[in-house]
Amino acid sequence: MAGELPKPDWSVCIDWNGDGDYTDTNDDITQYVHKISWQLGMKRAYQNTDDEITATITVHNHDQRFSPEFAGPLAGQLVPQKPVRIQSTYGGVTTTHWRGWTNTFDPIPGTAGERKTIISCRGNRWLLERAEVFLSLMQDVTADEVLFAILSQLNLPPADVTGDWV
Repeated sequence: MAGELPKPDWSVCIDWNGDGDYTDTNDDITQYVHKISWQLGMKRAYQNTDDEITATITVHNHDQRFSPEFAGPLAGQLVPQKPVRIQSTYGGVTTTHWRGWTNTFDPIPGTAGERKTIISCRGNRWLLERAEVFLSLMQDVTADEVLFAILSQLNLPPADVTGDWV
């Protein structure tokens, strides 16, 4: 149709081996995605702090590859803290919309309906809230030096190669 704008190309990837490249076999799950949604920042007006970022990815699971109890191509990989990236490419420009970690893999029960799995994802806030940090007294330092000392004590999962979440 004349005047119709082209649609963006979407990409949903899970870095199963955590090497940061999202290009290994099975990393790109776009072909299985039925629906995606994500939440960034604040959910209500006038909040004092932001909420944890979250994403929900509903995937087709006809071959049970997204069923944790099934010995398929992703056996042993359907666990928390696998890096997730949601991107789109439009007009030659690629934009990363969401980046975080897997949390749960929940196949929708039943044998008579469509086989789907809901992959729940979250950001780093949950890890940061549970971390314990012990610093010695720091005097005559800048805020970035204090933040570096705090982040260097945290036991976070490996970041993607760009490290842009920090």
